Amino acid sequence: MNKKIVTVALFFSINVFAADVNLSGTVKKEDGNPIAGARISLKNNPTLVSFTNEQGGFVLSGSVDGNFTSDSIVVITRGYRTVLLKIASYGQADIAVTQIPSNTWIPSESPERMGSMVKIKAKGYDFEMGQPCDTVRGTFWDMPTTDIEQPVHTVFFTYDFWMDTVEITQGEYDTVMKTIYGKDYIRPTWNGSNGLGRNWPAYSVEWGSAVLFCNARSKFYGLPDTAYSYSRIIGSMGSLCTLQNVKVNLHANAFRLPTEAEWEYACRAGTTTDFYWGKDFNPYPATAEDTAEVNSYAVWSANSFDLGKETIIRHGPGLDSSYYGTHEVGKKKPNAYGLYDMVGNVSEWCNDLLNNYPWGAATDPTGVVPDDPSGYLWVSRGGNWSNDVTYLRSTERQFAASDYQFLFVGFRTVSSGPGFVLGIRKEAGFPAKGSKKPDIIPVRSGFRLCNAAGCEAELFSLLGTKVRSFKPGDGSFTFDKGAISPGSYIIKIKRNKNELSRKITLLP
Repeated sequence: MNKKIVTVALFFSINVFAADVNLSGTVKKEDGNPIAGARISLKNNPTLVSFTNEQGGFVLSGSVDGNFTSDSIVVITRGYRTVLLKIASYGQADIAVTQIPSNTWIPSESPERMGSMVKIKAKGYDFEMGQPCDTVRGTFWDMPTTDIEQPVHTVFFTYDFWMDTVEITQGEYDTVMKTIYGKDYIRPTWNGSNGLGRNWPAYSVEWGSAVLFCNARSKFYGLPDTAYSYSRIIGSMGSLCTLQNVKVNLHANAFRLPTEAEWEYACRAGTTTDFYWGKDFNPYPATAEDTAEVNSYAVWSANSFDLGKETIIRHGPGLDSSYYGTHEVGKKKPNAYGLYDMVGNVSEWCNDLLNNYPWGAATDPTGVVPDDPSGYLWVSRGGNWSNDVTYLRSTERQFAASDYQFLFVGFRTVSSGPGFVLGIRKEAGFPAKGSKKPDIIPVRSGFRLCNAAGCEAELFSLLGTKVRSFKPGDGSFTFDKGAISPGSYIIKIKRNKNELSRKITLLP
């Protein structure tokens, strides 16, 4: 008993350590001009904070606890790359810091579009990821509430990527999943109280089913790859599904979930403020005009959850609407990259599991996908229709288990494949110039395509790659799902000098 008491006493004596801090210096731009308002803190003792004055000078003083043998100062200024500078001692003076401006893509014109996606230029660009203030939402149990959004670090990209302009809708989710997975797919329990309709976001989708949708969507559009592989599905597709031994090819020519870095970069759209419409939190929103501004960009608690299920908004005869729950996608103002509902409506799954941010800088951070995701927490971003304004900040991180299926979580997809093309390549030669968009014809295995003599056909993926040719002697041929995977294709049918092109969807 006495031996145990002595051991405890020694434990505390080893770990109690205090040091006086007296650091001073300046923060300047590359041209030598001072930077005012730069935030100065310590890596290992982040609660000690100072800000530079108009001349760029700072003094960081106080007492810190810990037994660290070394430390670094952290310099954060909005619009500049974060500096992590090792210090020789806590009594160092004349510290000279030079900050380099961030190089974030600011579009000079409307971003390039392809189908329902927009090209996010990130190659050769960088941005500051994370929230500099750990008490932006106050404290809870005397602990900072946004510490999982730290440390702020510079993210560099070596590739561009495409991102959906809107969240995946119930209409597309249901169509794609049924087409590719057939009876194995179980439709989520969407309802009118929480938002129901083809153009409403797909919610109650757990991480595993979101991944399965990404693969299904790649097949549906005839893309050459799928981004995810796995060894086993536990549960049902679309209903509390967990994937085992998940692997992801981040740069496949396919759809996938965005990494956290991609998501925040796209959400910010070149801004450095808390909200992508140029405002900072606290005391915003302080006025009715502020609240109206938030309403114009996001579906959040004030214009949805707080209204209650029984509240009806009256727009005129026959136009009554319950605003409780999710709202139709793409109805709010987009950010500068042309992306809608990046905050609010539904929180959006990312590819990453919850992990600590790195210090300093990172290039193309990918997020970790474990072999067995059971027990891990996956990140979702953007806040949702039940959240207050603090959750609409670009840096906000939320998280849940991989099989978490809830009313507030949905997703959108990205692709960074070097040969990614959504739609029909022009060089494929169809549909003919000046013709109307091909009809979409759903067909099942065994569907007869042609029953006339002299009829020939070619089947193409939506990328324009020839999949199969049909040249039957009797002028009659059918699809066989054993030879051709379910999904969407272009069929070109020739008979004599006549030619017809149509988009078809082969059902399971």
